[in-house]
This record gives sequence, structure tokens and C-alpha cells, in this order.
Amino acid sequence: MLRLLTIISSCLILCFYSCKKDDAFTKLNFGKNYYKEKVEKAGRFRVFAKSGEITTPSILERFELEDSSRFTLYANSYMQNSWMDSVTFYNDYTARLVSLSSQQLFDYSTDETHIILLAKDITEFYSSGDLFSKSFLNQIGRYKPQIISEELKSSVAGAYLFVGKGKQKYVFNSRKGKVSTPNIAIIRHSTCCNYFDFLNNELSDNFYTSIPGDDTVAVQQFLVTYQ
Repeated sequence: MLRLLTIISSCLILCFYSCKKDDAFTKLNFGKNYYKEKVEKAGRFRVFAKSGEITTPSILERFELEDSSRFTLYANSYMQNSWMDSVTFYNDYTARLVSLSSQQLFDYSTDETHIILLAKDITEFYSSGDLFSKSFLNQIGRYKPQIISEELKSSVAGAYLFVGKGKQKYVFNSRKGKVSTPNIAIIRHSTCCNYFDFLNNELSDNFYTSIPGDDTVAVQQFLVTYQ
């Protein structure tokens, strides 16, 4: 009798963890087109230097006063254009992402909260100054694209352009019947000028160690929800 109870308990534990692992997967509605519904801030305005996060209130206020309007403009314009406009999960391994009036097929995998999309097709990644895999933009995100090869494409008066080949990677979440995706908007303050960029990803814990030189980086994370 004791042995039977042990077997039953083991089966229940296995079932519990299996269900927990597939929680995000079971919430997906196969064949449904999830359309972009809203964009909202996810977390507070943050500022980083190469030494780490800056938390001095006076410095944060100065950067936020300068950068917050551009982040707000990004959030508003993101809703108006067709960037990452919709996503469809056809079955338990194939998804389609429609972005900027074009569509791309992905393989995907799931865990408790994340849905990781890996492109089926190989595309090219361009970067200046260094290989894309070593670039600051690539270091920001926790989930890196799959890089197959990289090489120097051209050099004009010391300006280096690199090209790489690989597969794009995107991260989504599935909670309470809704699909969402995290986005990171950054403004990099350099001595010569400021650079604005954004990417679909979660923020890497130690990305700031890759901040070039004495630059300072303002970060605002967003959450895009699909319905």
C-alpha cells in the first residue's frame, strides 16, 4: 500500500511540474491573430554609466527632463505604425510575426512565462566599429540572436562596417489569456551627439559594462500587449 501511495505521489508531482512548465504554452490560442492593442511603460526611468546604475535623484531628474518626451513620442508612434503589428501561433512549434507589412515565420519554444521565437530564415546584421555580436546594442538584450558568421564588409577612412549572418530572436510572454512582448528604448549620450534606439527584448543584468567610453545611457522599458 505504501509503495502504491509513493507511485501515485510521484505521478502527481510529475504532472504538477509538467503543467507548470507548459503554463505559457497552454494559454496560446492556436490560429488566432494577436493584434497589437496598447503600449505602456514597464518600470521606472533609469540611467546607467559604465560603472553601473546612477541613482542620484538630481542626475536622474536632469536626464529624465531631457529624455522623457522622446520616450513618450516613441511609445505613441509605436502604436501608430505597423512595427511588430501582430503575431500568430499556428501550433506548438511554428509562429508568424507581421511587421512593417511583411511577415516572417519562426520556430518557438515556451517555459513558465516566456515564448522565445527564433527565425526560420537567415538574415544579415550590420554594425559599425565592431562585430555585431560585440556591439553595444546586442549587449543590451538578455536574448541574443543566433549569429552564424561575421566579417568586415568595408572600411572607408577608418570607418569600419561589419556584416553578420544569423537568425533573429524575439521574446514574448503569455499571461491571463493575453500575449505581450517587452521592449527597451535607450538614449545614449556621447560627447558628440545622442543616439536613440529600441529593441524587442528584456534588459540584460550587466549590459552597462559594455557602454562605450564615458557615455551615459537612459533606459525606459515598455510592455506591448496583444489581444
